[in-house]
Parts: sequence; structure tokens; C-alpha cells
Amino acid sequence: MKLTLTVLVIALATLGHAEIVISDFIPRENSFFDLRCPLGEDEILKYWLLHGEGQAYMPSVTVTEEEFTVYENGSIIFKRIQTKYAGTHLCVKESPGSIMAHPVTLQVRPLPPTDLWSEVYESQFLTGLIAAVVCFSIFALSCLVYNKRWKPVKTGSDTSPIVENGYDNPAMSGTEEEERSSTKM
Repeated sequence: MKLTLTVLVIALATLGHAEIVISDFIPRENSFFDLRCPLGEDEILKYWLLHGEGQAYMPSVTVTEEEFTVYENGSIIFKRIQTKYAGTHLCVKESPGSIMAHPVTLQVRPLPPTDLWSEVYESQFLTGLIAAVVCFSIFALSCLVYNKRWKPVKTGSDTSPIVENGYDNPAMSGTEEEERSSTKM
């Protein structure tokens, strides 16, 4: 299936009906990552402004508490990247006669939780348990209401029924002769 889809996308791209977009690499948390600033031939890196930091990091600076190093070629090497670095950072570069800031977006995939039971499955289990209790309660109450309210009362064989003709309406309980006399015209 994947091969067929790949061939179809490539065929559409060659005909000009589709474009192939290669997504950027998204690093996983606690992994090594190199974030690069796109520098031209005559451009040099002035400094980096990291998202949410509010501090300029100059080239040739190693920040040990943050575990990254800024280099002259415009890259920041993260020894162990964290999710707090996700966002849009500014790479400020200088060319002869001008200074420009270039935004560089970084996404970081968080590590999966170490205890999936407490993080994910416990809440799903509790939700299912609550749903089961609610369904059981509705079923039990409907059985109770049926037994106490709508179930016909069993009478013994020696007692006669309250309604003899099967009707509760007094107008319908007359004899046949009365019915014939009232329907004659």
C-alpha cells in the first residue's frame, strides 16, 4: 500500500499536479540536536535570541546550565534538547551594511511517559468503571420500578378480579340488553 501511494505521489509530482514536501526533522527530547541559522556567503552570526529566554547568546559561547553551545557558523548545538526550547527563535545575522533577524522554528517531541498506567490508562479505566456503574444503576432502577409500579399484582384463585368485564370505564360495563336499547333508533 505504501509503495503504491509513493508511486502515485511521484507520478503526480512529475506531471505537475502535486508537490513533494519533505518535512523538517523533529528531535526527541533529551537527544543531541543541531539548530542552524541560514547564513549567506557574506553574512556572519551576530547572536541568537531563544524563545522565552530574553537573553542574547553570542557565538563561541557555551552555556553549561542550559547544555548548548553557539558557534560562529550560525548553529546552536544542544547536547540534550528539552521541550522548553520548542518555539520560534531569532537568528540575528549581519551582512555588510545591514542587520537582519531570521526566525527559526523548532519543535521537540516529548518522551513518552515512563508509567503509562498512571498517565493514560488509569483515567480511561476510571471512566469505563463510572460508565459501567451508571449503566448498572439505570438497569437496577428500571427493574425496581417495574416490580413496584407496573407489574400486575398476582391474585389468589379464590378472589375474584376487581373488573369483571375487562373494562375500568363504568360506561362500558353495562349489560348487552342495555347496549342494544341505547343503540336503537
